[in-house]
Amino acid sequence: MTGQLPGQPTHLVIGTVTSPRGVRGEVNVFPHTDRPERFRGLQSVFLGRDGRATREVAVEAASDSGRLVSMKLAGVDTREQAEALRGTDLLVPVEHAWPLPEDTYYHYQLVGLVVYDVQGRRRGTLTKVYPGPGNDCFAVTPDGGGPEQLVPALRSVVLRVDLAAGSVTVDWPLEA
Repeated sequence: MTGQLPGQPTHLVIGTVTSPRGVRGEVNVFPHTDRPERFRGLQSVFLGRDGRATREVAVEAASDSGRLVSMKLAGVDTREQAEALRGTDLLVPVEHAWPLPEDTYYHYQLVGLVVYDVQGRRRGTLTKVYPGPGNDCFAVTPDGGGPEQLVPALRSVVLRVDLAAGSVTVDWPLEA
């Protein structure tokens, strides 16, 4: 037993295959991590879609190549096989996730938290985290329905994350 709570993922997406690289089955991977060096030490990854792991494959080689990571996966030996992986997620088990700095969270830890403003009013539920080049944005779905509202994930806006209480306190940037 891994200590997973119901509804929590068992695997984390660490990258997505973007394209073949060369003619011998290598792939380019867009990393979903601030630390692409984590790919160099991988012995295996899970392949999947939409964050769901479907099968494990050995990693034969991995290296940084600019913004992308170049990888050679076992059993992928031709450009055509590499092309078939375009858009495939690379995942690792949650228990293999690298520790994060204080006040930093994996997206799966935030989704489902109740969002309150500084006055203590419930604003809705954090339903998605949109990664951005400068900062992420939290999608908050109001309890009564309606369109999601985006909150910038900045320290000046997101004042407190309390995983144990299942809540986030924000300096609400929008007027209802």
